[in-house]
Amino acid sequence: MRSEKQRRGAEPNDDLFAEAMGDVEPLSGPRPVTRRPRRLAERLEEKAPPRFLVERTGGHHRGRAEGRRPRLVARLRGGAYPVERRVDLHGLTAAEARAHLEAEATEAHRAGERCLLVIHGRGRGSVAGPVLREALPDWIAEPPLAHRVVAFVTAPETLGGVGATLVLLRPR
Repeated sequence: MRSEKQRRGAEPNDDLFAEAMGDVEPLSGPRPVTRRPRRLAERLEEKAPPRFLVERTGGHHRGRAEGRRPRLVARLRGGAYPVERRVDLHGLTAAEARAHLEAEATEAHRAGERCLLVIHGRGRGSVAGPVLREALPDWIAEPPLAHRVVAFVTAPETLGGVGATLVLLRPR
């Protein structure tokens, strides 16, 4: 025959559990601190950035993260990755341009985009010459961009030639 507790939906072991826990008192004081899981971006920033193999010849440049095949750069330049975002740096100072590029690359990476066309110009309107074009490979090879970029290459003439750079981001 079923007991009153069993008819109300109580489990048969409830009495045993209550008896076993009879002497237990709740912990007092503040609740224990739990760590929130770290975001992927935070974990990436802790890792050492990949080294980049960079080549500069005349106004052209190309580079890839160490361990990536050279063919990746050729495929990027050949159009294997369609441009998904354009980042125009015309008229910005070097510091502004770097901050803008980092923000755009971060947003593109979050959105799952792979290929950026960075338009930096040829330096014709600058007294100092092609400042942005010359600085771009260094920016890419340093954190935080180094964590997100796989390869880069001077854009083909149809996309701006030496006035632009194609940048391939890591897959999400």
